Amino acid sequence: MTQALWLGVVLAVGPAAAREWHGLTPGVSTKANVLEQLGRPTKELAVKDVPVLAYVGRQAPPGTTQVQVKLDGPDGKITRIDIFPLAELDAATIEATYGKRCPSDAEAAGCYVKKLTSKGLTYNLYAAEGLAVFFNNAGTAVRTLSFMPPALKAPETTPDGNQAGNPNQTTPGGDTTAESSSGPALEEEAKALEKDPLQIGGTIYFRGALDIGQGDSGACCAVGYGAPFLIDAYLDGRPSPRVRAMARPRLLYTPVLDSTESLGLRSSLGPTTGLTGTLDQLWINFDVFRTVYVTIGRQHVKWGVSTLWSPTDFLASGLKNPVAVFDDRVGVDMVRIQVPIESANANVSLMGVVDPVGALRGDPRPGVALRAEWSFWTAEVGGGAFLQQGRRPRFAFDVSAGLGPIDAYGEVGIRNDSDRPVWSMDVAPDPGTGFIGQYSGGTAKVGIQPSVTGGVRLPVKLSETRSLMLGLEAFYNSSGYTDSRIIPWLTLNGDYTPFYFGQIYAAAYASLSLSEPYPISLGLNTIGNLNDRSFVARVDFSWRFFNALGVELFAEVPFGREGGEFRLNYRFPDQLAPDGSVLFPATSQRLSYFRFGLAFRISV
Repeated sequence: MTQALWLGVVLAVGPAAAREWHGLTPGVSTKANVLEQLGRPTKELAVKDVPVLAYVGRQAPPGTTQVQVKLDGPDGKITRIDIFPLAELDAATIEATYGKRCPSDAEAAGCYVKKLTSKGLTYNLYAAEGLAVFFNNAGTAVRTLSFMPPALKAPETTPDGNQAGNPNQTTPGGDTTAESSSGPALEEEAKALEKDPLQIGGTIYFRGALDIGQGDSGACCAVGYGAPFLIDAYLDGRPSPRVRAMARPRLLYTPVLDSTESLGLRSSLGPTTGLTGTLDQLWINFDVFRTVYVTIGRQHVKWGVSTLWSPTDFLASGLKNPVAVFDDRVGVDMVRIQVPIESANANVSLMGVVDPVGALRGDPRPGVALRAEWSFWTAEVGGGAFLQQGRRPRFAFDVSAGLGPIDAYGEVGIRNDSDRPVWSMDVAPDPGTGFIGQYSGGTAKVGIQPSVTGGVRLPVKLSETRSLMLGLEAFYNSSGYTDSRIIPWLTLNGDYTPFYFGQIYAAAYASLSLSEPYPISLGLNTIGNLNDRSFVARVDFSWRFFNALGVELFAEVPFGREGGEFRLNYRFPDQLAPDGSVLFPATSQRLSYFRFGLAFRISV
């Protein structure tokens, strides 16, 4: 799988019970054991007379950004261990390690019961193992793991934690979701950290790629290259346990124009050179009587449950790149009101969107969105609607469920008009008009246009330090094209989006994750456009060491029919007007044989 699905050392557990972590067992191990295993803590706090050992920054154990250990006395036994993972973990990885969902709400060993906090945050409770796994507000990425004595009721809120090294968790497709603009905080931890209410940090992401392909003469080989560097910084302010503010500016530095056409390096900021700045997040969050939770500003809100494609992600600033290991889409300006219904394991959200998708193209259109989510048995369902000025209504439905060892999921997005102009190729073009005369249209398509994606995942636990993920996914896009000869024209008009051009796609992926001695992941992924029978195979490798530096490599090999979406090969000269002026500049895309990329990621 192309996303960085590596299993951090944070999940290293004893073979007897999942509740043991790094040789420490809540209810059994003492402060002396903690000091022996983890060393001297960064801080020793007394929160409401409860001793807390906090390991932060350089002293955080490998695979974590922070660990908090609570004791029942100054030198007493451990009552709880709260872990903030550095690794990018999703629900499937957790299930492969600790067990799948229980077939009913009866708490049993080796499985979990889905719970909902009073603030709308979902968590998996492994009651028999004494483990609660908390997720972000989108329910897609792990935020905190809390180890406690088994058979005790899990906390209804997660630790505040301040997550100094990684305030945002990322999904397997590299999909970034806000670490919880509306996420809950445990009040005593928040009070303990009032002395340091502002956290500053960020990510530096250096990446580059080479593309080996056909030369202008048709012979091998021409070399393309690209090196877009990305810098993310954040200011995370928590002046009160019930108030939070986040600012996350982003800089993209491209010393040379990317000529690789690498599908994994495409930037949502476009093909630019030099230094380009934008704003990823800027929001404030507060609650009203601890019942309604409000987030105002630029933020990330994800709809849908699929791994690769996102046909229902209406509130994102662009379409998700299925093979990108880093999702660089920025947030969207909105006011979001969440009302969790804990008794029904449900959550309702109302959003007033100020700056939706079109704003990045200079076409801002206000809108209103409503979404509801409900969890029951082994399934989760969601539905939403988006009403936007100047656009026809859009609707979204998704479902995911555990079917024995297999996770099945699907989503349906229904548009009543197209996001981009729709073009067609003339059956009998006028030869005198050249390249331009082959195409017509250029207006939005009106009418019901469903997009459907569905797939299955099989998490396999190979050992305590190794896990395997196998998956299949298919995507049907009713507004897509079946003839790849139109791609040059779409590219010239800015209407071409890889992986969303065709009507029918299919993908198979596998990911192997190891936690020792360093977190390592190896992913294999093949995606095909079944309309034009072109494919791309990709290998991703990631290795994280020194608890800070991540090294990522990828290789892409396109294959299948030449001229298809993933094996483009065309050259067109300047298109001239009758007076000799250039209507459209020359455009070309040489046949690519092989792409290779290397990236370094550092979180501070």
